[in-house]
Amino acid sequence: MLAMTTGSSDDTLPSPTQPSPTPIPDAQRQHLADRYEVAVLLGRGGMGEVWLARDKRIGREVAVKRLRADTANDVLMTRFFREAHVQGILDHPSVVPIHDLGIDTDGRPFIVMKRVTGTTLGQVFAGDPARRPSRAQLLGRLVDVCFAIELAHARGVIHRDLKPGNIMLGDYGETYVLDWGLARLVSTLRASAIDIGDLGVREGETALGELLGTPGYMSPEQARADAIGPPTDVYALGCILFEILVGKPALPHGAAGIAATLAAARHRPSEHATDVPPELDEVCAAATRFDPAARPSARALAERIQAYLEGDRDLARRRELADEHARRARDATPATEAGRATAMQEAGQALILDPMNRTAQTVVIEMLEAPEVMPAEALEAAEADRAMLRQLAARWGARGYTALLAFVAILLLLPLYRTDVVLVTFAFSLGAWGALLWVARRPTPRRATSHVAVFVLTGAMIACSGLLFGPLLITPAFVVAATAGYLWVPHGHRAWLVALAFVLPFLLLVALEALGVTPRTVDFVDGQLVLSSSVIPLGARTTFLVVGIAMTIQVSLTAVIAIAGRRQAERVQNHVHAQRWHLRKMLPQ
Repeated sequence: MLAMTTGSSDDTLPSPTQPSPTPIPDAQRQHLADRYEVAVLLGRGGMGEVWLARDKRIGREVAVKRLRADTANDVLMTRFFREAHVQGILDHPSVVPIHDLGIDTDGRPFIVMKRVTGTTLGQVFAGDPARRPSRAQLLGRLVDVCFAIELAHARGVIHRDLKPGNIMLGDYGETYVLDWGLARLVSTLRASAIDIGDLGVREGETALGELLGTPGYMSPEQARADAIGPPTDVYALGCILFEILVGKPALPHGAAGIAATLAAARHRPSEHATDVPPELDEVCAAATRFDPAARPSARALAERIQAYLEGDRDLARRRELADEHARRARDATPATEAGRATAMQEAGQALILDPMNRTAQTVVIEMLEAPEVMPAEALEAAEADRAMLRQLAARWGARGYTALLAFVAILLLLPLYRTDVVLVTFAFSLGAWGALLWVARRPTPRRATSHVAVFVLTGAMIACSGLLFGPLLITPAFVVAATAGYLWVPHGHRAWLVALAFVLPFLLLVALEALGVTPRTVDFVDGQLVLSSSVIPLGARTTFLVVGIAMTIQVSLTAVIAIAGRRQAERVQNHVHAQRWHLRKMLPQ
């Protein structure tokens, strides 16, 4: 409240309505003690000091501001009285009223004002966010400030140093604009040039010297030392609105804020926070435009904030913004991943602002169809689903191979022609079982070496089954089941290579037997097909048992994998159609 400046460009400004205040004649000088009982020093600034006092005539507490004895001179006395004059002509609930004015017998001017208590908005911003008033409460206080500034502008007064530290939130709902020490009359205002590199301004401090204002809240024209007017105060109000909406200043404080002020075209809160209402976002951007002529008045700023608080969402502006988003959505290139993403994002923004926007609705409907080229993120999500399915299939496959291992082990209990073939079959089965367990635990990467090992080992098992029982007894069923199961699971390898890995061993066995390289197991006797084995003596009972167990294992394993896959496919289909349903529900029925 006590921040003062010592500029020289506007020390004797006339008022457009009344002459400049001059020191009070000696006849009107008075003792403070005649009426006021001065008690406690409340604060001290560069030029003045404020005391808590009691008005003995009325019996109320007041604040007495007077010039410090070590700074009193004619120029500063004129400044001091001019501040009282400016503050006195602004009869508004958000401007602290002046009760008395004079010069005491010590020659020190004093102003008697209403004593206000509360917390500055700057202290609110610096305090605990959890104890901060709600956004709506702060916006309501800012509306009061805007109307007070509008009154000042109507009286030809510019504050020039609006900032959170100069806004007092009273303990009983009052809002006050403090420190009119830099306020001047519009008709004669012009800032002076200054080298910003020579400033030594601390954060949040009013600049002393020829640059008048607080970096971080001063307007570009103030920083450029150009002529200033009411839009200068509106710019500061916009910066305060930005801080209410975002929770942090629009510009850095201190000398660094001057360069940032000159570099920014405007300040849009939505670029720094996600929960900014579009109406207030536009209001803030308009108030902080670089061009002073493009800024609204303080009254317009207050009315637009008040309209938001009262629930008037400025439908015309919302529809205008929705049209802009819908146009960008329509112009995006849906054939590319980035273009499709942009189209959906912009269409979504348009529908939030205006659910009846037909252009955005059309874009969403078009986007419901899957693209010809899948986006990378969608492919990544799909691959995660396929990896889960591979893991599930490998887990059930390993269980099936456990049964197969037990079946081969049982064969060792039978009288065999060749035990070595059964042992080799058991070894390949064990290897395939281990490879499937590896896949079940590590479903990625897509083209894992373990998948190739499963294919090779399974092909070897097919060959061993042909040696055990002959190529035509159970091997064809084994080939069909293995090929169907592995082709159904998304493993990332070419389908014809997988099929070839299983069919080739079968064809090789048939060819070797036809050429007489391996023992003959297929004969035609009296027009009947006779199958035999060169490894296991097959009687009627043994054949039925072996074939029954082998077929049961193959059918069960294939059925389990197919059922698991079907459930996974249904889950994915349900998920896709649920997403399409949600997207359609975004549109008005």
